[in-house]
Parts: sequence; structure tokens; C-alpha cells
Amino acid sequence: MTPKVIRAFQNRLLNTYKVSTVDGTLTKTKSIFTFAFENGYMKNNPFSMVKIEKAKPVIEYLTNEEVDRLKNVDLQGNKSLERVRDLAILQLSTGMAYADLMLFNPKEDIKEDGGVFYINKQRRKTGITFCTPITT
Repeated sequence: MTPKVIRAFQNRLLNTYKVSTVDGTLTKTKSIFTFAFENGYMKNNPFSMVKIEKAKPVIEYLTNEEVDRLKNVDLQGNKSLERVRDLAILQLSTGMAYADLMLFNPKEDIKEDGGVFYINKQRRKTGITFCTPITT
């Protein structure tokens, strides 16, 4: 195994998969080779000369027009779709992560201060408290 073989493997993967998938695969493979080298199973680590650069994701934001269309879409009384739409709008308005949104309880998590409503709760993933105003 050589760095040249690793690059050929990377190029072969790029023919089929997206860059982020290839980067993840190479990172996992690198950790296996590093473990083998550090524990004496290999004499050299072919990944020691290979740098895996993480792809920067392209984030596309909704336009105001798209948000307005979402708010005004006719869901023909479908309660399930109305709930999904309302949760999506809440998420757009507050910037809450999906995991936090799923634990959201309006009766407990919404506070009022001087006529301004806000959400004050702990992040599920990190445990860090966040406070965000609710915009309309």
C-alpha cells in the first residue's frame, strides 16, 4: 500500500460517491492503518503522507418568498402536514436544531418578558443553554 494507491482509490470512489462520502471513507480507512502502524502490525503508515481535506458543504438558504409560500401553502386540512409545516416554520424562525425541536414543549419552554416571547432551554446535544426570541 502506497500513497499513490490511496489516491487512485480516492479517485475511483469519486467516480461513484460525493466528496463528503469519500472523505469519510478515507478518514475511517486512515484510522485503521494508523492503528495497525502504532500497534506494530505494519512497518510504515501509507497514510502518513496523505492529507484528507474535508469538503466544505454548500449551504443553501430559503428565500423570503420560499418561506412565505411555506407559511401560506394550502394543506387541505391535513393535520399531520400542518404540524410538520408549523414545526418547520418554528425552526426557521428560531434557528433551533431538529433534535431540540423534537423535545420542544411550548408550555414549558416559552417564556415572556415585557411582551417579548422567547425560548429558553438546554441544547440536547451539548447541554448548553440557549435563549432565542420567537419571531413572526
